[in-house]
Amino acid sequence: MAESDQHATTNVTRPEVATFLSLQSSAGNAAVSRNLGAGRLPAIMRQPMTDAGVATPVDAGVTGPGTQPPVEGTSLYGVSALPDPAVRERLRRLTAEQGYEALNLELSRMTQELQAKRQEIDNANRFRQDAAQYPHDVSGTPWSEDMFAQAAIRRDQMSADVEDAQAYAANLNSRLEHFKHVVCQAAAIRLEGNEQALGEWQAYLDTQLTPGQVMQQAEDEQERHLIAHASLGQGLPALERRSHMTNPYARQVEQRVATGQIGGGCQYCHEMNNAIGRFHQDPSGYSPDLMTQFEQHVAAEHTSPTPEPPLGPAARGDAVSDPRLAAFPGVRQESSLLDQLPHFVHQLGDDGFKVLPSDIIDTMAGGGPHQVVARIRELILLRRNNFLVLARQCRAPGFDYLVPRPVLRELLPTAEEDVQGCVRGEIARAQSDAEAEAVIVGAATVLALLLTVFPPTAPLGMAMDAGLAGYGLVSGYAAYEQGQTLSLGAGSTVLDPEQQEAADGLKVMGAVAMALSALNLVGISVQSVRIFRAGGEAGGAAQRAEAMAGPYRIEVTDLETGSPRATVSSTGGGGLPPDFQVPDDFTFSADGPLVSVPARPNGQPARVLDVGAGPQDAPLGLPPEPGRGDLTLVDRDLVDLTRSDIRPRPGVTEWDATRPPPTSLRGQDALIINNPRGYDVDVGTVGQAIRPGGRIIIQGRAEVTPGMRGVNPNMTRILRAAEQGRLPADYRVVEIVTDPAIPSGSPEAVPRPPDVLGGPFSRTEGGAVSWPNTRIIIEKLPTAR
Repeated sequence: MAESDQHATTNVTRPEVATFLSLQSSAGNAAVSRNLGAGRLPAIMRQPMTDAGVATPVDAGVTGPGTQPPVEGTSLYGVSALPDPAVRERLRRLTAEQGYEALNLELSRMTQELQAKRQEIDNANRFRQDAAQYPHDVSGTPWSEDMFAQAAIRRDQMSADVEDAQAYAANLNSRLEHFKHVVCQAAAIRLEGNEQALGEWQAYLDTQLTPGQVMQQAEDEQERHLIAHASLGQGLPALERRSHMTNPYARQVEQRVATGQIGGGCQYCHEMNNAIGRFHQDPSGYSPDLMTQFEQHVAAEHTSPTPEPPLGPAARGDAVSDPRLAAFPGVRQESSLLDQLPHFVHQLGDDGFKVLPSDIIDTMAGGGPHQVVARIRELILLRRNNFLVLARQCRAPGFDYLVPRPVLRELLPTAEEDVQGCVRGEIARAQSDAEAEAVIVGAATVLALLLTVFPPTAPLGMAMDAGLAGYGLVSGYAAYEQGQTLSLGAGSTVLDPEQQEAADGLKVMGAVAMALSALNLVGISVQSVRIFRAGGEAGGAAQRAEAMAGPYRIEVTDLETGSPRATVSSTGGGGLPPDFQVPDDFTFSADGPLVSVPARPNGQPARVLDVGAGPQDAPLGLPPEPGRGDLTLVDRDLVDLTRSDIRPRPGVTEWDATRPPPTSLRGQDALIINNPRGYDVDVGTVGQAIRPGGRIIIQGRAEVTPGMRGVNPNMTRILRAAEQGRLPADYRVVEIVTDPAIPSGSPEAVPRPPDVLGGPFSRTEGGAVSWPNTRIIIEKLPTAR
């Protein structure tokens, strides 16, 4: 080898060689290697070479009883070990195949082996010293100099490999965290893009289409959806009968047969006889058969074509015709007519943004074009807000990157193999943790967890007496709320269809678990659950569900609202538990919508402030004091309620909500503001009364459809600000709920709407107000100062 200033490498395999030799001249330091067994251990010379090409020893080894073994890091002859590249490659492959946990286990094993080698050397040195000092008192042969040298070299090599493995683990963790961040940011970007696209769709519906055209497109979309779904099952014979009918009630019966909501035999006969009887009593509902109706749609489209949306190429029906339709001429003719009609709003339907439900015409029976448009507009506003809420959650620290699974799957191939292995391991571990959590009950945290239910279910106080029943309520509500969170992403490509369906499943199972827990039936397992969805297929929104648990039947309804109801009845004739004094048909539901605020981790009652309490105490939808029958009195073990108003009275603290709150009112977990009349709610001002992570709940009557009368202008302004995201930086909108169907008028004459929290309410100066048609929930971010 020619002389150079570069380091040279060779293998020294003769154990009798007392010093390391180099193949280079004395210029610079030499890098050499030594073979020990099957492993090749790299080393670096730390001492200058002599003119003879031999390193000057720093420590010639153990030459006497008083000599110490080589210090770790400056091994025999001044040689320091380099990490073995093969070890890092083995760790990389192990991580790629088995994930981060396998890497941690291997790193732990390597560290233990290093500690054992160090201990072995220390023990040998102590024994050697004892043998030299007390030669007649010990038995055995001390290590030779070469044995100490060999052990020290092996120790240093193991130390270098462990240090390199730790560096690799740190680097891997950094790359994994970066990948998680990329997934969450990509999900947020996609959600924000979805929100902008929905805004363009909203403008198209508002400016390019008449209400009549929107109504017609919704009817066409519903029929396409129905035929496509029936083509996959046994519903085509029912749709064929339906296509020739002029009795709208009979058509509804056949449609329910086609979607699996009605069986055959006596049930079908009973339903059809009722439909025929209704039609004879009120024939005004007569309408042409469906084939004639869609011929009219085609003619209207030819006369006045529907403007095309600016969001993509022109589209027509995507050939819902199917070879299986050959035996059903009526359905085949419908399908042919539908293929001639524009298919512009399909992206808004159940296969897209889910703001145009496939059954919107049926669910709004009797509603005209303006009502249908108002409902679609409301759904678009809610979906856009949900997209932005979930996008903010995706960008927030600590968001679980495993949630946006489609985005994760798309980006995973771009990650290094070892990062991919870590991700797959975390997915498997998350599934395992979810299974474990299903059987773990933390009795010590039941009280704090129960406080997350706001308002809690009616029999909450009873369930508090039994830890397991209490946990059932908590885990049930947690499942319900998790389903609500997942449903924020409905209609996006951020969540899988399976996750969107799972959102409904979580809500159903949460309601079932709460119902069973309320009756102290937590030991009974649920044998079966059947979810009934809009349109009758898996992609439709859940409307109601039935569950069987032992001898009990639980029916969950109103899933599309904020107040699901669960009716529990006995199927075995034995009745409900004898210690539960209610009829055998027991309806379990929240007093108003299920809304959550953060609990206090120390188990103390949640602090809630009623803003603008008025001249008399109003029910706020909070858990009532057990046994009193007065909904204005709250359970003080759960809620620490303070009422305030600009006009104080006994039991009501003075606070002008247009000014910062006094110190005594700050630090609340939640604010409740009902009918804010005469002042605009300034979130930054009233928000000073809640702690970071707390929530502001505002209810009132706003203009939710253009031209609506009898509304509160102050409530309308806060609604517009919330819809447009005009809030201080430390706040976010959690929920906006509007219901244009709630009529104005005295609460004594108008029934209480199911989605109102508490009530009835009154003005500060006296006099009742109409039921709210809007609820807004705003959260003060946990990071807020």
